[in-house]
Amino acid sequence: MFSVRNTLNLVGTWQGGVCLAFADEVFCWLYGTVKENEDYILQFAPPFNRLELLQAQSCPAEITNHVEQL
Repeated sequence: MFSVRNTLNLVGTWQGGVCLAFADEVFCWLYGTVKENEDYILQFAPPFNRLELLQAQSCPAEITNHVEQL
């Protein structure tokens, strides 16, 4: 299984604080952007190296099935 953290540890560039700060920015952005009872798809968009939030017509079946199992 590919692990970003393990890969970056091998080259000595992993910075946990930077990772957490990035995650905090992403979650704050999502919290301020998404609307209740609407479905979205969050995806990484190469080659631009950015996250995109797309409004979806419905929730993907994989997520619906996973939530039902909880």
